[in-house]
Amino acid sequence: MEIYSLSSQLHKFQSKKVNQTDGLEQDNIRLKERLFNSENQIELMQHEIQGLKQSNKELKSLLTRDDAELRFLDHQALEAYEREERAIYNDFRHKMIDLKERYKGDSAELCSSCMGELFEI
Repeated sequence: MEIYSLSSQLHKFQSKKVNQTDGLEQDNIRLKERLFNSENQIELMQHEIQGLKQSNKELKSLLTRDDAELRFLDHQALEAYEREERAIYNDFRHKMIDLKERYKGDSAELCSSCMGELFEI
């Protein structure tokens, strides 16, 4: 009877270990998926940042170039040009602010927490 009891306890212990190992493997897989998704988000945001930096560079060159080469037929055309120029600049500024806010919060924290959890495993 005692052998049966020991055998039963051994079986329970082995089953418990297998379940714990399976749970850890599933956690590890989920963490790796989160890390992969975070890295993809970071890559997309870096690409978006590069595009916005290029747009910023183009906009700065447009704003700093000599306006003597621009000739307007009348005052209304000049005002329309200046309005559109301000609208483009403001739109770009808002996009940069939004991008920085998104990048600051979600991806950096998510990625660092995933890395920390992976190191613990």
